[in-house]
Parts: sequence; C-alpha cells; structure tokens
Amino acid sequence: MIAAQVEAADANILASAAADKLIALPNDQTVQEFYNKNKARFESADVSHILIAYQSGSLPARSGKAPPLDEAKKKASAVYAQLKAGADFAATAKRVSDDAQSAKTGGHMGPMSHGMLPPELDAQIFAAKPGDVTPPTVSPYGIHIFKVNARTTQTLDQLRAGISQRVRQEKLRDRVEALRKTARVDFDPTFFPATKKPPAPKKPS
Repeated sequence: MIAAQVEAADANILASAAADKLIALPNDQTVQEFYNKNKARFESADVSHILIAYQSGSLPARSGKAPPLDEAKKKASAVYAQLKAGADFAATAKRVSDDAQSAKTGGHMGPMSHGMLPPELDAQIFAAKPGDVTPPTVSPYGIHIFKVNARTTQTLDQLRAGISQRVRQEKLRDRVEALRKTARVDFDPTFFPATKKPPAPKKPS
C-alpha cells in the first residue's frame, strides 16, 4: 500500500515537472487579461426573495394548496405593486412568500454567483442594481420576485492564484492536444510483436 502511494507521488512529481517544461506559469499581463475578459463571472449579488407557488410548480404553497398559474400571476403582480409603492420587502416576504425557508429571514437568500440560479432568474438579478426589485418571473419552481441588496466583484488579488492555475491548465491541455494530433506512435516490438497475416482460406476442391 505504502509502495503504491510512493509510486503515485513520484508519478505526480514527474507529471508536474513535465508540465513545467511544456507550459510556464502565465505572466501578470496574461492573468490580468483573463480577469478583465471574465470579470462578470466573478460577480455576486446579495439577494432577498419572494416566491409565489402555483399548481404544477415544484414548490408547494405554505397554505397547502397552490392556485392555478393565472391566479398566482395576479397575486405576484399585486405583491410587486405593493413593493414598488414602498412596502417593506422583508415584512412582505414573511407574510406572503411560499419559500418557507427564506421567508423566516424576510426572504434573505444571501450572495448568489453566476450560474447558481436558473438562467432566467440569473439574468434578472444580474441586470438589476442594488435596491432594485425585479418584476415577477415564472420558473418551474414558482413565480419569483427578487430584491438585490448589494453587488460585489472579487478582486484580481483575491483570484490571482486560481486564475494563474486555470490559464496554465488550459494552455497545457491545448498543448497536449496539439502534441497528440501531430505525434507519431511507434510500437515497441518487444511488447507488440508483428503478427503474421493469417492465410487465406482454401477453396473447396
């Protein structure tokens, strides 16, 4: 067992050394360019949430019976109008949201990064500014209203090591793929002896 672990460690060291020869660590300019190009991916939004359940939606109503979709849309529109008129979001979430878990905290869900929510909801919250309340949006889970409390973006210094490793891995993968396509494979005859072509079957006399 220990010998196998030592062999695996040696293999990892050799693989790392080979990778170092193939691809050097990216310089600061390359890391900066990757960060600038993908900056939106490093954003997060602290959000609060109200969910209105509807029949056939994934989440049940707190009352036990969800209304049809048309009625649920009307209810969500009325709630949205109240919020736009100045109603307190947290108090409203506690009162009407069918998301029982977040309703306990006034609808607060915490920070959300890109990709954590379905695309239609992700687009809503990342198009909004801090303080905005998003219009009702239907998903398979229910009808959603969000309030964006804050937006933050991780800094380059926070992400530098991870970006450097990511860029290096991508370049290494591309390099290995290029080598794989152009490399000529020679088989060692010791392990792969040439095989004789089988004789053609005799024709019946």
